[in-house]
Amino acid sequence: MEPDQIKIAVERYDRCIRDTLNRLLEREPLRGSFLNTRVNPITGLDYDHRSG
Repeated sequence: MEPDQIKIAVERYDRCIRDTLNRLLEREPLRGSFLNTRVNPITGLDYDHRSG
């Protein structure tokens, strides 16, 4: 892999991680204090009691 490709990959990875964390932090906390990670990362839909 060329250095430019590595730089582009690192920047994209960093952006994806930051975007994901920001989306999680914007969600309403569970029980007022827990980070709400009950979301399907592919569909963006909330998991519920039927999701298992």
